[in-house]
Amino acid sequence: MKGLLLSRGLALSLTILVLGPLTFGTSPVPPPYHEYVVMGAVSRPSGGSKENFVVSLVGKFSTSGIDTSIELLEGFAYPGTGLRAATDTSGGFSLDVQSSLPADSLAFKVSAVDQVPHMGDFFPVPAAVETILGDDPGTSSSCGGCNSVEPLPATVRGYRYVISQQTIVIPY
Repeated sequence: MKGLLLSRGLALSLTILVLGPLTFGTSPVPPPYHEYVVMGAVSRPSGGSKENFVVSLVGKFSTSGIDTSIELLEGFAYPGTGLRAATDTSGGFSLDVQSSLPADSLAFKVSAVDQVPHMGDFFPVPAAVETILGDDPGTSSSCGGCNSVEPLPATVRGYRYVISQQTIVIPY
């Protein structure tokens, strides 16, 4: 009995020693993100201050099978500091929002204290100005003491869209 237990332990140790360094699979690469960099200003035809309005982005998505409008805030965008912007004294603002889904079109939502939020018209998303590449973490090739190491294949990490000089007309 003792010999059988010893031989099984030896076989298990040998198996772990041989198969331990082997990798049986790689983790999947996350889907590319879509980063919307937006600069613009609010306009008030009735006059008045253009300062301290809160601006956010709303996207229309048809990738889920149904046409849906979603405000790109926490839960629908990656956490960051540019999900909302307060306008400055001239009404200017800038947003930097990253979403996991590509928007078909975007609109601005403007909020102010004691006012009903105003939603602008949707406009099409322009073509991406930059494709952000990164190394594929699942295919790292390294060798202790080798003279040549093959370069890692690049994967698409995300797409950057720049939307500038947008004007939002606020009715109040």
